[in-house]
Amino acid sequence: MTFLPLLGTVSESAEPLLALAAIAAFPIFWCLAVGSLAKLGGWQKLAEFYRIEKYPDGFIKEGGLQTVYLN
Repeated sequence: MTFLPLLGTVSESAEPLLALAAIAAFPIFWCLAVGSLAKLGGWQKLAEFYRIEKYPDGFIKEGGLQTVYLN
């Protein structure tokens, strides 16, 4: 048995499940934190204000990556 300050005593069979839950929860927490900071910091309003209707000439979109060629 392992003692965790917040959870009390945890059996050894629950430790892998607890680790898996922590690994799965991190990306969710990260997305929520970054999204909240973007909204609170004004980035979402800025993106809406400077939204483009048409991509500039020379703009190539390949496989999810965006490339712009400049002279």
